[in-house]
Amino acid sequence: MSDRLKTVLIVAPSIALIITAAAVLSPTSGGAQSAVTGCDAVAQEVRETREVMARFAPQGGSEVQYKQNALAAAAQAEAACAAATTTTRPATTTTTQRPTTTTRPATTTTAPPSGGTQFPNPNNTGVPAGWAPAQVRTTTLRVTTPGAVIQDLRIDNADLEIAAPNVTVRRVQVRGGVICNGSADNVCGGVPNGAGNGLVIEDSSVEPAPGQAQDNRDHWRIGPGGYTLRRVEVVNASDGIRVGGKSFGMGPVRVEDSLILVRPPVPCGDWHGDGIQGYDGGAVTVVHTTIDMQVSAGCGGTAPFFYPRNQGNTSAEVNGLLVAGPNGNYSFRDGMPGKVTGLHIEDNSWSYGSIDVLCSALSGWQADIVGPVNRTAGGYKVPAVVRSQPCNTEGGA
Repeated sequence: MSDRLKTVLIVAPSIALIITAAAVLSPTSGGAQSAVTGCDAVAQEVRETREVMARFAPQGGSEVQYKQNALAAAAQAEAACAAATTTTRPATTTTTQRPTTTTRPATTTTAPPSGGTQFPNPNNTGVPAGWAPAQVRTTTLRVTTPGAVIQDLRIDNADLEIAAPNVTVRRVQVRGGVICNGSADNVCGGVPNGAGNGLVIEDSSVEPAPGQAQDNRDHWRIGPGGYTLRRVEVVNASDGIRVGGKSFGMGPVRVEDSLILVRPPVPCGDWHGDGIQGYDGGAVTVVHTTIDMQVSAGCGGTAPFFYPRNQGNTSAEVNGLLVAGPNGNYSFRDGMPGKVTGLHIEDNSWSYGSIDVLCSALSGWQADIVGPVNRTAGGYKVPAVVRSQPCNTEGGA
C-alpha cells in the first residue's frame, strides 16, 4: 500500500459509520424514527469524507477503487437519510431508553473591522527590527539566579536553560536551540522541574540554526511550562511550544501577541507536529496570537492548536487566535474546559475538519471561518468572515 493511501485511511472509521448508518436508517429497517438525530452525525461524516476524497489524487487501481468506494458509501448514506427523514411517522412513539441532552456553549459571531484585523506577524514579534546583540555565544547558558534579567543576547546552536524562578528573557535570539525551564519532556536534561516557573519571555525569537531555512528536530522549541510569552516569534519549527510538566511541578502558560510558524521536517518521518500542544499541561491562556502551520504532500502534523482530553491537561482560555494553513489535519483541537472567543480559522486550511472540540466542556464559544489570510508585507491581516463556525463536535481527543 502506498504512503499516500495510508495518509487518507484515517477516514476509514468515518466510511464505516456511513455504511452502518445507511443500513440502520433505511426506511425498511425499522430505524427511520432515529433519523432526525442520527442523520445530523451522518451528514457531518459525509461532508468530511468528501472533503478528504476531494484532496486525494489516486494513483493505481487500488487507490482508485478506494476513492470510489468511499464516495459511494457517502452517497448511499446520504440517500438513506433523505428517505428516512421523509418517512411518515406515527402520531405517538414509545421508548425505553432515557433521552440524553448535551449542553453546548452559546455561539456568537463578530466580524473583523473593515480592512482586516492585524494579528501578530514577523514585523511585530521577535527581536525588534535593527536589533543587534550585546553578546553572542555558542554554548548553552543555564540561568540559576532567581529574578535574573537576560537581555540582548544571541545563542547559536545551543540552548537557553532557565533553572531559577521569575527570570525575565528580553530581546534574546536563539538560533538552532530551545528555551526550556524544566526537563519534564527530556528535551533539556538536568534542569530541575518547577525551578524555572514564573519565566517571562518578551520580544524574543527562536529560529533555525544559522544558514538553515527550517529546524527539522521533532520536538518543541519553548517549554515545558510555567512561563509567559509576549511578542515572541517561533520561526519555521517542526514543533512550536509545549504546555506540560504539571505532574512535575510546572505551572500554567500564557501566550500573548506572539507568532508561531510550523513547517514539516525533512525527511518527514513519523511527524506529529503542533503549534501549541498540551500534554500533562497546566492551564493555558492564549491572547491575540497567530499560528501558521503549513504542511507538505504526504507529511501532515497533528494540529496548530492541540490541547486534548485524556492527556492530563487542565483548561484552555482563548481570546483572539488566528489559525492559518494548510495544516493537514484539524485546525483547532480542544478537549478541556474553558472558553474560546475570537477564534479565526483560515478557510479550507484543514484536511479533516475545521474543529475537533469537546463543545460540552466549554463555557463560551465564538469562532469564524475567514480567508484567505493576507501574508504580504502588512502581515496576517484577517479579511471578512466567510461564515460563522459553530461549536458542533464532541471530540477533542
